[in-house]
Amino acid sequence: MRLNRNNERRGVILMVVLALLTLFAIVGVAFVLYAQAEATSARVAREAETAQRADIPPEECLAMFLGQLLYDVRDTTGYGSGLRGHSLARDMYGYNSLAANITPFNGTGRLHTNGTTWPHQNPYNIDDQLLVNYTWFSSDNFARDPEWYKQAISTSPGAAKAGGGYVGGNAPYTYPDLNHLFLAAVRSDGTVLTPSFHRNYTGFGTLDPSNPNWYDATKPFLKYTTLRPRPAEHPNFPPPEDAGGDVRNLPWSKVGIDPINKKPFQNDSIWIDIGAPVMTAPDGTKYKPLVAPLIMDLDNRINIAAAGNIRGNTASRSNQGWFPSEMNLAYVLASTTSPSEWQHLFTGNVSY
Repeated sequence: MRLNRNNERRGVILMVVLALLTLFAIVGVAFVLYAQAEATSARVAREAETAQRADIPPEECLAMFLGQLLYDVRDTTGYGSGLRGHSLARDMYGYNSLAANITPFNGTGRLHTNGTTWPHQNPYNIDDQLLVNYTWFSSDNFARDPEWYKQAISTSPGAAKAGGGYVGGNAPYTYPDLNHLFLAAVRSDGTVLTPSFHRNYTGFGTLDPSNPNWYDATKPFLKYTTLRPRPAEHPNFPPPEDAGGDVRNLPWSKVGIDPINKKPFQNDSIWIDIGAPVMTAPDGTKYKPLVAPLIMDLDNRINIAAAGNIRGNTASRSNQGWFPSEMNLAYVLASTTSPSEWQHLFTGNVSY
């Protein structure tokens, strides 16, 4: 008699093998994920026990810079900062620690010293108006305090106010000169005429790296005519990248031409040491935070949120010119290739 084999289950062994392979794969993946998690946990624990983070967080470095830019530093503790004496508050109110400093723009500005009626505050017999850097270099054996003029040269920061005369540096105007060193001069088309915190006419000259004053160690007074550290005092610190400085803060600025050597440059700001502490990178490298600010006046800018109109359908209209809304933006925003482009500010047309 012949048996009927139609009910036999074929491939059962193959299914069992596949199930076991899947199980092994799941176990392997779980082991890998667990091992990775343990490795990450071990690394975090190890880094928590090792000083890998910088001495102070970046946000605190920014706060340190803004604090000095707005309110300055104390003469007796902030003498390591290149920004000493050039804050916005000192520019407006002055900083006489013996007075209230509540009257704005009532000073005379940086004083000329001639060695007679107003004695020099430096041993080089140079006009102190040109020495814009008030950093204390202890090896030079003298110190200068902003706005204070003493009969004898001081030897330590903060000593000038003892027996000295205070002359307010808060000049009654605002212009990118030696009285307002923070202010840059920038045209509306992006041409940087004068960077922040540097003036060529202090005696230092251009920021171009070929300027010999960067390297001349025989003239130590030159470090007081610029706020940027010189390679002469810091051999491992390079000169500026080009005649514009070290950093380009305005990506839309035009390429400038150095008026002295006629070389083009793209940067617009210089490195300044604000006295921040030496910090440690995760790999153990020592470094020191520097800042390269660019501060522009808004007097030659137009607030497009308040200026202009198209009351004349497609043209600007004005009655007596009393308000910003009566300004004709066609004179400043229109171009030869698109003379009506400024009208899109009012129509909201973004398809052009």
